[in-house]
Amino acid sequence: MSLDQVLSFEKKVKSENLPYKVEFQEGITYIHLDINLNHPILSDLKVRQALSYGLNKDDINKSIFDGKVRIANSFTSPIDSLYSDDPKFLTKYKTDRKKARKLLDEANWKLAPDGYRYKNGQKLTFKLVGSTGNKQIETLQSIIQDQWKGIGVDLQLKSDPSRILFSETLKKRNFEMAVFAWSSFPGLGHEYALHSKKIPTEANSWNGQNYTGYSSPNVDKLTEEYDYEFDLKKRKKINQEIVKYYTTDIPVIPLYFRSEVAVIPKTMKNYKMMGHSFYET
Repeated sequence: MSLDQVLSFEKKVKSENLPYKVEFQEGITYIHLDINLNHPILSDLKVRQALSYGLNKDDINKSIFDGKVRIANSFTSPIDSLYSDDPKFLTKYKTDRKKARKLLDEANWKLAPDGYRYKNGQKLTFKLVGSTGNKQIETLQSIIQDQWKGIGVDLQLKSDPSRILFSETLKKRNFEMAVFAWSSFPGLGHEYALHSKKIPTEANSWNGQNYTGYSSPNVDKLTEEYDYEFDLKKRKKINQEIVKYYTTDIPVIPLYFRSEVAVIPKTMKNYKMMGHSFYET
């Protein structure tokens, strides 16, 4: 079962006293918003900061998942041994609409009587694409649209079939902002998604998963060092440095880590969920 199915089934189990147990475990599947950094509006760091402060991830968690997912502040899962929430390296964007509005004011996006912001006659608007037929993602898109409307952003929603989203839209960077998931395998390197040589272009036959177009000489160097470092403490330090740039430059807005789930008979003994990137089924 998917997470949304299990949440529904759990209510049925409780209301009808069915002979099953529903178990949840923190996972490594990372749901996030990729930002096309070549977009004329989204290339402005103050806009990306404002969008980050304008999100209420706790409301998203409660509204869609009954509070059963872990809020993400970076790409590293809390169950990964490399995880750290040291504020010297990790910038958290707690919901602060006042700060979000101030940042947009500073970026010269002025609020108009219609409730949206404009600069030089241009409306503060862009599209968020997700996968067609995914109810969780569609609900998530709608909630984000409503939350950002509260700071004057006109977010347009778009859906692509999954095969198109991953083979064309993302691969060829034909998007403004996209919501999707990847598995944050414990200890996994970051070169494939953050190194500038992994930006897909026609020249490299659209090879690479740095869909945002993020380019930082410092991060390039750190991702290269990470792949050749085998000392765990040193790797963690490098990971912290990458997280520092990741959460300061905001090429991606982290959302949450999806929980792994299992439904088992109450009579089953000694069952234990294992930590991996695949569903228990």
